[in-house]
Formats: sequence, structure tokens, C-alpha cells
Amino acid sequence: MGGEPDKEAQADENTERESWGIAADEWDAAFGWADDLPADGAGDAARGAADTAPGEPFKVWRCNWAAVECFMRCQSQWHKDAMGQFDGLRYPGVEVVMRRTRVSDKDAMFDKLQLMEVAALEVLRG
Repeated sequence: MGGEPDKEAQADENTERESWGIAADEWDAAFGWADDLPADGAGDAARGAADTAPGEPFKVWRCNWAAVECFMRCQSQWHKDAMGQFDGLRYPGVEVVMRRTRVSDKDAMFDKLQLMEVAALEVLRG
């Protein structure tokens, strides 16, 4: 994962940005890219959304944007137990999302999705 932006994700970002006719600096400002965060992930700022109030914008490292986007596409894949408590994502559905969005490194993406799943469950379960 080494902090380097995914070249495929960067190309997709550029294509989408260009389709909207938005300058790169305006796009970066709109999506809150976190180029100013430490490369090693150290420090409070690296936690990104952890210290941000719900509904407030937060910064995302470019190298993680594809994972955030994939996680958002999995929003209909949450499973609830018999008591109505969230207990995780439906992995077969997650696999379909990754295949349909042509994720190239499914193992790395799945690892990132599981990290976000655990963090989301902490919030969802209160």
C-alpha cells in the first residue's frame, strides 16, 4: 500500500474530472484530497474522518479514494442479524461490486474494505 497513488484510480479520477470540465485544483479542493498528510500515516491528521463530526467533509488520501468509492458502492450490502443489529457486509455482494467496477487487485481492496467495515460497525452499533 506504500502511500503511492494507484495509477488506475488516478486515471479514472482524471477521466471523471475532465468529463465534468473541472480544473485539477478545484477537483482537489472539492474532494478534500489529503496530500498534506504525512506519508507514513502518522499523526492525528492521518486518521481523517475519525475526528470529524458526522456529515462533515473530511480528507481522503488519493491512494485510498478507490477503496472509499468501492465501500460506498457496497452500501446496499449490509447484513443485519435477527435483532436488527448490523453485523457486517455480505461478502458475496461485495465481490460482485468489485467485479462489476473492475477492481484490479481484489485482495488489497478487500483488506481495505474490511478495515472500513470494522470502523463502520463501531459507529453503527454505538
